Amino acid sequence: MKKKMKLKGSYYSSLPQRVTQNLTEDILFEILLHLLLIDTFKFHCVSKVWFSLLSNPNFLRQWYKLNGLNKSLPWGLVYTIMSHNYRLRSKFTIACPELHSRFITGHRNEFSLRFLYERLNSRKDGLYLICSSNGLVLCTTTNFNPMSYYVCNPLTKKWVSLPPPPPPREKNWVVTGFHCDVCSSSSVISTSYQVFRIPKFEPAKQFKVEIFSSDSGEWNTRQVSSPKDITWDYSSYNNVVTHNGVLYWIQKQNRILAYNFKNSSNGECCGNHCRLIDLPDVESTENEPDNDDFYYSRQCLGVSEGMICYGRITRMDMTSGVWVLDEEWKLLHKGEIPHDMLAEIESRLTGGYICDTITQVQFLGFNPVDQNVVVLGPKNNVWSYNISTQGYQQLSHPSFLATYHSSRSQMWLTFAFSLKPWPTILPPASWR
Repeated sequence: MKKKMKLKGSYYSSLPQRVTQNLTEDILFEILLHLLLIDTFKFHCVSKVWFSLLSNPNFLRQWYKLNGLNKSLPWGLVYTIMSHNYRLRSKFTIACPELHSRFITGHRNEFSLRFLYERLNSRKDGLYLICSSNGLVLCTTTNFNPMSYYVCNPLTKKWVSLPPPPPPREKNWVVTGFHCDVCSSSSVISTSYQVFRIPKFEPAKQFKVEIFSSDSGEWNTRQVSSPKDITWDYSSYNNVVTHNGVLYWIQKQNRILAYNFKNSSNGECCGNHCRLIDLPDVESTENEPDNDDFYYSRQCLGVSEGMICYGRITRMDMTSGVWVLDEEWKLLHKGEIPHDMLAEIESRLTGGYICDTITQVQFLGFNPVDQNVVVLGPKNNVWSYNISTQGYQQLSHPSFLATYHSSRSQMWLTFAFSLKPWPTILPPASWR
């Protein structure tokens, strides 16, 4: 009987060095570009050479350049939970497809915001995630009258605090937006970002927008004019999106305000005008009950595959519609949400509470790398739904800070936005 040969641990520990010792760093670099994203972080500990290559920002940029069109890239939906007593909690979580749950975790060496949360929590501050753009996330320490803002990248673990907004700093609610630009050439990659604050105002044809620019390191105030009265509206769902230098803001009058901040100027000069875009297929919502309040969102703006997307649920017949904005609205899908999906969602709700699932399903967001996949869900149950194949799955909730889950009935998902890991480099903070 043949004896099995036992290999010592040193054989395995030295394997990467012996395999790669005859490879130049350039060849090894090209080979590592074909790793899965989660493995590019897991293999940091293989050797000093691998750590140096895999943690190099240029490697991450090249990896995304090679794999950027892959619709299986990691993504998730970040959201805050509102409890039964209407208090917003500073704890948040992220829902993602099971395929990406190993990568999007609370582990310090992988995709997480734990590094920032622990730093702020040491000062007993809360942490609210507002929105994301090109891999950067805008955070604050309070959802009411925020004065402290932070911009971070959960992938690279880099963050920066912003200077406070300009006076007068009235204690009131503000609508907030965030935009990040990444420009690249053969040798230089530059990043800039803007933060937008729209303080509460009475219906008017002119309103104030406060804009922070990472290029100047300063806040500036612009007076924006509209062809019709604008009604300030603050909601817990995603009603503000920025894309290609334009801020889009859902209005109550079945329209979207579009403000091109790239082609506008500071102060009260000419050129600070916005345009109004009617929402699509408004006629189908005329008989809808007026329950699209602060808590239950039946509509959502988002960016997917580089396009502005608008999604809506019509609760009278439980249909979903998705449109893409390209000069004008183009219908991508409209049809009933599968009954078996609704039945499965209801069966997953716990706590012995019989709810009306139809009236509580929210339109939460879009898959940022696939326009056919939208995110729906009542309470703390989050589901992805492929409008093309009618396939669906419940999204998993990996450890992402101190998450909060409850079976109690009075629960809402609030301030949800899609997040796609991206190796965007934070520009130097010139204001420090």
